[in-house]
Amino acid sequence: MVYNNPSCQYDQTNVDATPLLQSLDAWTSSVPPELSIVFWGLPAAPDAAPGGGYIPPNDLISKVLPHIEETCSTHSCGGFMLWDRFHDIESNYSNQVKHWDEQSACRFVTQVSKASLGSVSTT
Repeated sequence: MVYNNPSCQYDQTNVDATPLLQSLDAWTSSVPPELSIVFWGLPAAPDAAPGGGYIPPNDLISKVLPHIEETCSTHSCGGFMLWDRFHDIESNYSNQVKHWDEQSACRFVTQVSKASLGSVSTT
């Protein structure tokens, strides 16, 4: 995903996914589906992307992921990752979106997060 780049990121001020979705469509239309595997990177908290682009979990589920699901029907979707595990622990982001993930063709990358959980201190 695009963040820290105002012209093509989610606009949290106006609760508008249009710039992000237009950027996604432009990017995926320029890459032949048979040559692409799309991985998505999301900031897990506003502090993880101080330049902007954080998408609140409810907005991600209702406004962005349905569009991405359509994209996954034509391009291989490799999965999602959150930046970064520290912010994910603090915000509980992955737990807020995991129910969508369980029903989707797209998957959040969790194995690295699980492996690194023991090495992250939340105190």
